[in-house]
Parts: sequence; C-alpha cells; structure tokens
Amino acid sequence: MVEPDDEFFVQYRDILPPNALGYRLKLLSLVIERRFQDILDKFGLTPLQWGILCCLWQTNGLPTLQISKQLQQRSGNVTVALPLMEKQGYIQRQCDEKDRRIWRVWLTSKGKALKDSLPQQAQDLDRQLFESLSAAEKASLSEMVDRLRQDLEENLKFTSHPVKIDQV
Repeated sequence: MVEPDDEFFVQYRDILPPNALGYRLKLLSLVIERRFQDILDKFGLTPLQWGILCCLWQTNGLPTLQISKQLQQRSGNVTVALPLMEKQGYIQRQCDEKDRRIWRVWLTSKGKALKDSLPQQAQDLDRQLFESLSAAEKASLSEMVDRLRQDLEENLKFTSHPVKIDQV
C-alpha cells in the first residue's frame, strides 16, 4: 500500500480535492444542476433555456442581446439555444420593425403556459435544496457567492487569462 506524503498533504490539504472549497462548491453546483435538470427534462429544456423563459416572462419581446446581458451569458450561447426553443414551440423570433439587425424573442402561448407550473417546481426544489439553512444563512450564502464572484472577476481581469462572468 502506498502511504500519502504527510508533509505534502499537510501543506496543501486545503487546496487538494476533496477538501478544496472550490472543488466542493463545484460538486454542490453539479448536484443542484442535476436535480434541476430532472425538472427541466420533462419540458425538454436546459438551464439556459429556463433562464431565457424567465427573462421573457418578465418582459416579452426582448432583443437577443438583452437576454444575454440579463443572464450574463455569451450572446452566442443564447443564439444557439433559441432555435431549439422555437422548434419546441416555446418562443418565436422576429426582426425588430425599426432596426432589422435586432432580433426580438417572443413567447408563444405554449411558452407562456409554462409560467403556470415551472416556476413553482423550481421554487419547491429550491426549498428542498436549502431546507437545512435558515433564511438568514441562505441570504448570507447568496451574498458571499455574489461577492466572491465579483471579486474573482475583478482580480482576474488583470491576468493573462481575463475572465468575465458573461463568458462562462
């Protein structure tokens, strides 16, 4: 049997999987994503398409670029997701009447109908996922995640591999 290098482990314990916080956050993210995907699969949707629907439920007829900005996604990711949603009958895209370069996205009746059930299922899952946290703990966690994300984006923009959240 091979013995671990104790000195190495002691020195780097906090950054080595499975102890590394980043690694554990990634695992948590995967668990949440899988559970949410189970809900979305019933409708043939992805998490990005869920986000698109959420934007359109709030303001129907948004330009594609505005949806990308709201979701902090590359516009190419949103552009790729839209044709499948259109094929599924959830949305339709139309050129803006005043500026033909702009494509607006509109919910169909089928896309509007999802608003009656899908958000409630997402909310139920959210309650299940975070039931072990108090409301204050959940709010604190959310604040810390936002702060870390913002700090990382700021600090990494000066490296040789700058990162913007909308490039994820």
